[in-house]
Amino acid sequence: MGIIIPAGILFGSSYTLFIFGYWLPTVSPLLALSLSTVTIAGYYNQGQKNLAFTDGLTQIANRRFFDRYLEQQWGRSQKENKDISLILCDVDFFKLYNDTYGHQAGDECLKKVAQAIKESVRSNDLPARYGGEEFVIVLPNTEPQAAISVANRIRLRLKKMEIPHISSQASSHVSISCGVSSIKTSNAVSYKELIENADRGLYQAKKQGRDRAVIAES
Repeated sequence: MGIIIPAGILFGSSYTLFIFGYWLPTVSPLLALSLSTVTIAGYYNQGQKNLAFTDGLTQIANRRFFDRYLEQQWGRSQKENKDISLILCDVDFFKLYNDTYGHQAGDECLKKVAQAIKESVRSNDLPARYGGEEFVIVLPNTEPQAAISVANRIRLRLKKMEIPHISSQASSHVSISCGVSSIKTSNAVSYKELIENADRGLYQAKKQGRDRAVIAES
């Protein structure tokens, strides 16, 4: 057991654990699931990164790792009949930011947004770059109010950075809008429902003026 690193992903009914590009056999599903609960702490917070799963710009998890982690955590939540939550974030008026300050400044802005997210989430939450100026956070074993608290903590952390955005119609500084979704997996068919709800919450946040977090009920 000494060679097993706490960074595992369980796929379906497989009895192997995928670690840094290798399948290690003879790992029971129960052990794989227990190891996966510390995936983020061991895999990112301690600096043990796999480039295949890391976004090159922001140095947080990429979409590929997010997809796998969400599917794995969904299965785990179903087994334990617990809530799982998701936060979908979008940088407000980011195209205008790029037009005003240039694409290099835009890249630096995204790095700072990722930093604000990393500094605001908990050890077992997974922050990832979803695409473009969108970020996503998976929150295992998290009820709705706890998830909205994390979303607002991210927003406030970013505000404290005071990144100027003179072209924004939401704030004088860079801000984000967040859609929050929380589901008890026994009441849902697929983890895709979690993403759809978060996307709906994000749409509502933008419609209400941006620079806010809105929870979408399942």
